[in-house]
Amino acid sequence: MRLLVPALAIAVSFAAPAQAPRLPSQELDPGITAVKDIPYVAEPVEPAKQALDVYRREGVRNAPVLIFIHGGAWVRGDRAQYPFLANRFAREGFVVVVPSYRLSPKYTHPAQIEDAAAAVAWTLRNIGRYGGDPKRVAAAGHSAGAHLAALLATDPRWLNAHNAAPDRLRGVIGLSGVYDLTGLAGRAAGHVFGRDPDTLRAASPRHQLTAEAPPFLLTYCQFDYPSLPEQARDFHEAIRALMRPSTLVHIPGETHITEILSIVKDGDPTFRAMLDFLHQAVRK
Repeated sequence: MRLLVPALAIAVSFAAPAQAPRLPSQELDPGITAVKDIPYVAEPVEPAKQALDVYRREGVRNAPVLIFIHGGAWVRGDRAQYPFLANRFAREGFVVVVPSYRLSPKYTHPAQIEDAAAAVAWTLRNIGRYGGDPKRVAAAGHSAGAHLAALLATDPRWLNAHNAAPDRLRGVIGLSGVYDLTGLAGRAAGHVFGRDPDTLRAASPRHQLTAEAPPFLLTYCQFDYPSLPEQARDFHEAIRALMRPSTLVHIPGETHITEILSIVKDGDPTFRAMLDFLHQAVRK
């Protein structure tokens, strides 16, 4: 069984924990199906990464859609690690789209956000063929994936490149994400984003916010990496200052990694917060 590697490193280093926790079962429930390895760009330069998987309950029609973008400090991770999460939300009636994307250091910024935008645009164009409603799409991400989801929602140029727009997203969920790269986090991620201050600012959802931002749900954990609670609180306050909806949730008893793994547990507060938010965001 694969190990879920850390999605973002402690404060300014990107070091792995001494022992990474194991993934939950990747078995799908009866009646949940997956269509895998669908290319989301016409001419992929990295076919294994520029592809996505779609999970759904058999027979769904016009179902709400959740796009989940994985973490891994923009340098690791893959959609193949997340059947457990997709199964959990497909069980609740969602069509779940899980893309991979090109990783650093082979591909530096903006490759990651370009791929995330392409995957969202593919979903908006095609998800009806898989039982999803393209008018009820939300995006979520964990760690680096939360950064990518938030940047898509706050900087329109990435989706505009695909004749789409952030307002096609009915809501965005950021689980223990990075939203401001202009300080310590940006210096830690220099291997992905470089050192140019203008580039770091442009790649920061915190500095791309407008009054058109969709509703956000932001979480951070009791035992999260040290800089991430402040990142979530600051981004939440910036969204609220623009009079836009944002919900901030503290997840007790979890680490940066177990936050995402525990979604499969009955009564898990992260899952409950996500589901409550999604029911509001993508309701008909």
